[in-house]
Amino acid sequence: MIFNNLLRFITDPSNDYPGHSLDYIKLCAAAIVLAIIIGIVVGVLVVRNPLASFVAINLSGLMRAIPVLAFLAAAYPFLGFGFLPALMALAILGIPPILLNTYTGIRGVDAAMIDAARGMGYSNSTRFTRRCRWCTYRSSTDCSHGDPGGHYWRRWIRRIHLSWFT
Repeated sequence: MIFNNLLRFITDPSNDYPGHSLDYIKLCAAAIVLAIIIGIVVGVLVVRNPLASFVAINLSGLMRAIPVLAFLAAAYPFLGFGFLPALMALAILGIPPILLNTYTGIRGVDAAMIDAARGMGYSNSTRFTRRCRWCTYRSSTDCSHGDPGGHYWRRWIRRIHLSWFT
């Protein structure tokens, strides 16, 4: 009975179920893209300054602690309801893990590896792009298990040729 009611609701043209589903997918995709852009840019900018990284990471953690409904209630007088406040709320919810993983991944590269790349004559941009390629993989797998820079990775790094990730 419930399944029949659900199927009738979805197929009823007056409900515009496919249109609302497409709007929701657009909202989620835009929020993810916005959160990725902001999280990675801020993570890369604050990685060399300990004070800025402390402030950015803790502020993003505070943003995550604020419930989305509280943000929507606070933003209602200025933005109203609709696509933009929902986009901002979802992006704010997505920034902290991306920022933290970007920061952790870049900081997790050994100083000896960076020094070896400098000694091999790599430019700053080459060192950064190769390090970020390595950090992207490492932070997405390593930090999700709660072991940034763990013993497993130190053994694995020794087996890989240095120029791949420096």
